[in-house]
Amino acid sequence: MTERIFFTQGDVLEFLHEQGLKISRAKLSKDYREGLLPCMSDKRFREEDVRAYAESLKAPSIEEKKDKLTKARAEVECLNALLSRLLKVVPDAAATTRVLKKWLDKHSDDVSVTLVDTIRAALERIEAENAMRVEDSPQAEPCEKNKPIEPLHYYVQGSALNPYQVTFKGEGQSLTASCSCPAGTKGKTFCKHVAWLLNGDASRLAEGSDELAALTDRAANSPLLTRANEYNFTEKQKLPPLTGISSVQDIIPLVEPMLDGTGLWSEYKKDEDGSEYLIFYIQKMYKNGKPYKNPTSILSFSYEPVMYETIYNELTEEMESKAVGTRNLPYLVDSVNYGKIESAGASFMKKLQDILAGYTDQN
Repeated sequence: MTERIFFTQGDVLEFLHEQGLKISRAKLSKDYREGLLPCMSDKRFREEDVRAYAESLKAPSIEEKKDKLTKARAEVECLNALLSRLLKVVPDAAATTRVLKKWLDKHSDDVSVTLVDTIRAALERIEAENAMRVEDSPQAEPCEKNKPIEPLHYYVQGSALNPYQVTFKGEGQSLTASCSCPAGTKGKTFCKHVAWLLNGDASRLAEGSDELAALTDRAANSPLLTRANEYNFTEKQKLPPLTGISSVQDIIPLVEPMLDGTGLWSEYKKDEDGSEYLIFYIQKMYKNGKPYKNPTSILSFSYEPVMYETIYNELTEEMESKAVGTRNLPYLVDSVNYGKIESAGASFMKKLQDILAGYTDQN
């Protein structure tokens, strides 16, 4: 009896497409992170689990759709009635007004006209009453200024699977920043992720509590803004151009100089089937100063053209790997598949840059 084993998410994705399921790589990765697609301890996937996941993706029956639609309509009617009553007594809050306006911009075409009209009428009433209240009460503006300032939360994509969280508190001279990157968790109060946001760079921004314009207003006259403007990468952190690259081994001369002084090192190997593996390690230490028994792998770049499946040999009573074909996406950066070395190499170098920035900040 044999059981097919999928080695990467790319293999799972190809199998699902063969089954006629339309699913993107992003959706698959999201479900994997949320535990909807289980894996074994070595991060491989059993066929039984993959097929169960495939069943969960199949569209519901027509009867189920009708039942859900009926329930949804009933819920909308209840929400319309409740929201209409709440908006009559909603407090005069600028935050409430902003939320309602953003909600209208995003959902006005997706919900009932009755609900949209109810919200718009409430907004007009709130704005009119607010204008009258400001005229009648000169103390309204000082009271508004005394309200506590909510922190701003941003999520910046770095070398880790999940984005780093960058948080800003206060404003002006009292503005503070923190980050969940390796440098930030070691007690550093300033890193490149903070610098990016303060400089208005949203290229790595995954999501945030507000637009960067809100941060720009709060950062006025802040010492952090000066540090961000003066922040520069070291020469080790600058990416060399990827030219003349035709194999994983060709990248080694480019990245080795970047590792000097970081405590990181790389190991390369090539198998008989043409597979190449470039793995980066660091020797982590316990709090008492003793090193871990084995070094920790933090980044990998590989070329794996042959697809294998693990089968059970009843004669030898052992698990064996058997070649079953070639990969359409043979290049891997960690567990993400790519079809061309150029795109894989660009992703790999960006991840390496983020890692080097974190460990350089710690030194």
